[in-house]
Amino acid sequence: MLEVLTQLIKQLKEAQQALEACVQQTLDAQEKLQQEVQMLQSIPGIGPVVSLQLVAGTGSLSRFSSSAALVCFVGMDVRMRQSGKHEAGRHLSKVGHAALRKAAYQAAVAASRSKSCLGCFIGR
Repeated sequence: MLEVLTQLIKQLKEAQQALEACVQQTLDAQEKLQQEVQMLQSIPGIGPVVSLQLVAGTGSLSRFSSSAALVCFVGMDVRMRQSGKHEAGRHLSKVGHAALRKAAYQAAVAASRSKSCLGCFIGR
């Protein structure tokens, strides 16, 4: 049993290395994508995985005319339900790309725990 698990782990590591090499080759071939990934990684909390998720999920950040358009695409815009006299609380619309929303949340948590100026601001 242990031998089978060891073999599976070895195969997974080889597959991960092949995938990482493929991603790097794609980034090397497309300078614009590589620049977007580097720009995203300059933001506190966004590392290699989240930056690649954001670029892959959006196609290119330059297709959005504003940050508000990107927020709507991801589904992190705030909506309020109203019906006559009844007003419900505000909540995220969640009408968007769920995986990107999760990645953005993970980046926000990482940034809040960092020692960057953003982390200090959130920690106040």
